[in-house]
Amino acid sequence: MAFMLRVRLDAASPDVSANAISALSDMAALQTEHRGVITYMFTRPDLATNPNHFEFTEVYANEGAFWAHSSHPDFMAAYVRMFPPGRDPHVTSVTYGYGPGMEGKVRSVCDIVLQKCRYPTASAGFVLSSKDWPAGATDQGNEDGPVALLFRIRAKEEGGAPRVMQIIDDLSKEAGEGVVTCHGSIPEQETAPLDVELVLVCSTNAHVASFI
Repeated sequence: MAFMLRVRLDAASPDVSANAISALSDMAALQTEHRGVITYMFTRPDLATNPNHFEFTEVYANEGAFWAHSSHPDFMAAYVRMFPPGRDPHVTSVTYGYGPGMEGKVRSVCDIVLQKCRYPTASAGFVLSSKDWPAGATDQGNEDGPVALLFRIRAKEEGGAPRVMQIIDDLSKEAGEGVVTCHGSIPEQETAPLDVELVLVCSTNAHVASFI
């Protein structure tokens, strides 16, 4: 079954960030070969104020897609460039995993390879297990290509986050064709119970506009 990974990563220095960008670009270039990799996106959301902070959103159709992606020789070479073995950690990260596909060996690997893995249960919406349009990059110059959006919503008062989650769940049930992922979560339910994340992946900008 489909599952989603959300990774927040902080590099130790600008040089490490530059190396990470190079490695991640090589990793991303391989994903169009794997139809089961539905979304594979990384960004630096606060480039001006925090250029060493990265965020990843990855959606896999199933465990097989995850293994095909992660065992590719070129991916493994890029990963070693980003996380050199036998050295002090260059980066710190927090990983959140969602979906029944996170069971078994995939979860075990994430626990070993990525730091501070968490698997929140407070979630709403859906992650589809297939994609029916040609793979493409989510870059700003591609007006007709797939679009991935991340919204962070802070409820004003206690009890507000569950209401936001219910709204997301209701919207997901009304989502039409072209909306691939509409997934809401409270990633830090114990320490930040008012903070909700919504991941929205659509096949085109038009589908985003119709959904919103």
